[in-house]
Amino acid sequence: MRKNIYLFLLAGLFTACGEDDLIRYSLEKDGLQFYTGEDSKLIPGDASDLDRIFNFATATYQERKKGDEREETYYYGDNLEAYTYEKIYMQIQGFPSPDERPYKLKTIKLEDEESDFVPEVIFEPYYSVAPEQVRDTIKFTIVRPKNERGEFMRGTYRFGITIDTEDNPFFQEGVTEQNVLEVTLKDIYEKPDDWDAREEWLGAFDEEKYAFMLTYSQRPFVRSNDYMWNKTDKYNQELVAYLKEHPEMATRFATEIPDMPKTVWWKGDVETNLLGAYSREKFDFIRSVMGEEELLENDKLVYWNLIFREKVAADAGYEFPVNQSRAGWWNNQALGEWAVDKQEFVTRTIFETCKLNNVPEDAWEYVPSVIRLNIDAYNTAHPGAPLGLSFPEDNLVPEWWEMRQELFGEFSSIKRDVIVKALFEYNRDTSWEPVKGIPQLKNPQLSNANFSLGYMPKIKNAIAAYNKTHPDTMIELPIVKPAWWNQSFLGDEYNEKKENFVKGVMSQYGFSGTPNQQTVWNQWNIIFRYEAKRGGDEDIVFPVLDESLIKPSYWDKYKYLGEYSESKLVFTWMTLLPKCYGSVDEYALRNGYWHPYTQEGVYKVLVEAYNANYTTFMNRYASSNPEPFEYPATFPGN
Repeated sequence: MRKNIYLFLLAGLFTACGEDDLIRYSLEKDGLQFYTGEDSKLIPGDASDLDRIFNFATATYQERKKGDEREETYYYGDNLEAYTYEKIYMQIQGFPSPDERPYKLKTIKLEDEESDFVPEVIFEPYYSVAPEQVRDTIKFTIVRPKNERGEFMRGTYRFGITIDTEDNPFFQEGVTEQNVLEVTLKDIYEKPDDWDAREEWLGAFDEEKYAFMLTYSQRPFVRSNDYMWNKTDKYNQELVAYLKEHPEMATRFATEIPDMPKTVWWKGDVETNLLGAYSREKFDFIRSVMGEEELLENDKLVYWNLIFREKVAADAGYEFPVNQSRAGWWNNQALGEWAVDKQEFVTRTIFETCKLNNVPEDAWEYVPSVIRLNIDAYNTAHPGAPLGLSFPEDNLVPEWWEMRQELFGEFSSIKRDVIVKALFEYNRDTSWEPVKGIPQLKNPQLSNANFSLGYMPKIKNAIAAYNKTHPDTMIELPIVKPAWWNQSFLGDEYNEKKENFVKGVMSQYGFSGTPNQQTVWNQWNIIFRYEAKRGGDEDIVFPVLDESLIKPSYWDKYKYLGEYSESKLVFTWMTLLPKCYGSVDEYALRNGYWHPYTQEGVYKVLVEAYNANYTTFMNRYASSNPEPFEYPATFPGN
């Protein structure tokens, strides 16, 4: 039966193949060939079935590096010295065997290839077809070609890989069409499409230069790369700095990378109206003027044009143009008709007085107020030569005025301007994050009580400064008690002098910050009374309270304090408050806020102060008729 099967197979083979193919299908050895079947990456019937093409210069990898939000594509450049082809499929032209059958591969020169050079290929130490299998999956590594100097050899190299049948007892070559895997190996850096548009920063294209750039940056030079395309000047300076530290890297360049810090946007209107023609000397001058601040294509360029013109020497050999163009941020409604001198004044106001770095959308809610006050300040200081600039009058009552009228009183345009400028400058100078303009004025969620607590002191200071230079047109605000004013302990009578007295006394005894509704006012009331009596100012009066309101509920728990009296309470608070950061509570009497954190430690502090200051205290506050007092002669225990 076996004989009949062989005869049948042989008949089929004679029918399908020519005479030259009969040897290949000899029953002595099975054929071994590259596989192009369904499970392979190769597509049967395609002319490139057995072609592999790889360019070292364009090889990439995926990685999420520091600062990346996700995995990004990076290029190896010249960092890749070898490449491994994986999942190459081999197929037996014959039958499975119960035995493992090893084989070897070798490189060959292709018949149509003129060059005799064949790149080095590192094959695996051992290939074999497993028992009862007719396929094998293999890999091999191609070494990136180098010359005798160790430099990569740019170009294209074609060669083949086939089975090594010499001394192989198991396999011979398979069908001719699948015997050779053709490999096209490239090491070619092609010129990027947009290179010429940035040649001023990159120099003329040459392959070795771009090989260095891609290897260094691990990103291709493309328009979509914001840093390389929109900040080519910075990229240029980064490359130049690196090459200064590693000059050997540039030895293979055909053309150098120029040292060109000129910004990519230094052209067109910027060049015509603001910066003039570029030169390295001019650029170095700009950097010396700007210091650490970066030259940016933004609204502030109009300001820097003024500064550069002021500071450039007459014999510098370069100059900056007088800007005759209207700035893109100019607002006719807020500023009126445009003029060169007018724009220069507004420019200085925005970027010097307001200290902005750009002109935000809400600028015209506060900049006009600053402009008007700047003009007023100049004209006040120079009555004989006022500025001849005209800006639109603005007597409109802003929408937020009604919401804040309790604090601001009757509207006037000058009062509004002072308020707006004061609040804008406070936001600009004190915020952790940039705060746009004057949001607190129009924020309905911010109550007048909280607004008064946080912002009215700044506004009052600004109004006081204005009134000092304008005695004939002084601004007045309604008398409004601050939100923290506790009438029970501070009294119904309120005036700013009394408020300042309260803050001053609290600061004297260790309190920092702004008082609030949680302040222990009964503790402070008696100190205010004693200090006010001593000062003798009849306008500063505080209510005399019942003992039940000022004596601490925990006083009698601490025997070391002795018998209670108002004068002793005042002396105790005056002694302990500075040591307790302006707020004494029961914890302070029990443990103190200092070493050794015991009641006896607190007792010793009080007794030492008593022995040193009792007589002075009684004399200083004699106008309050203090009762004589003393602490226990010895510590009575807890």
